[in-house]
Amino acid sequence: ALEEGRLYDDGDAAIPLYLALLDRDADNEDAKAGLENARQRLLELGSQALDGAGEDAAALRDARRVAAVARGVWPDDEEVESYLQQVDLAEQLWQLNSEAEEQMAAGNYGDNYGEAGNGGAMAVLREVLALSPGQPRAMQNVAAVESALIRNAETAADEDDFDTAGVWLDRAGTIRPEASTVPDALTATYYGQRAS
Repeated sequence: ALEEGRLYDDGDAAIPLYLALLDRDADNEDAKAGLENARQRLLELGSQALDGAGEDAAALRDARRVAAVARGVWPDDEEVESYLQQVDLAEQLWQLNSEAEEQMAAGNYGDNYGEAGNGGAMAVLREVLALSPGQPRAMQNVAAVESALIRNAETAADEDDFDTAGVWLDRAGTIRPEASTVPDALTATYYGQRAS
């Protein structure tokens, strides 16, 4: 079962078989070695699942399943404990990113703009990035917030409301000050609309 990669799905998988052998004979060296190999392979599978867990719900589910098995069989193992902490972080990042996406869908972008009376998407995304700098899903969401603010500026400029357009562009400029997105939008939208 171990060679086939069947580690825990049923009673004929490697981990339950090795545990049953050790239950009968706690000194069975082959079973001990096999169980250790299964533990290592399980943590490798978990690590692979965690690699995709930021953007893929199925990968996060796989990481959770591995965590449940590892916690049940090796509750005091340091490598297992480290893996469990990584799964906890992945779950927290998933929840925070989902919350930010809900805020964005509701049009609540800023962390200090007062939309909907709370912190908004950027406050949540800043929390994600503090926990995991450069986390891809959060970075995509940050860019989406910036784009939404720029779209608001474009809409205001289309309506000849340049003061509001400027406010939206100023807000967008606080999102990623190092990026050229907002200065480009300022040139293309704000000044372009004023000139027409």
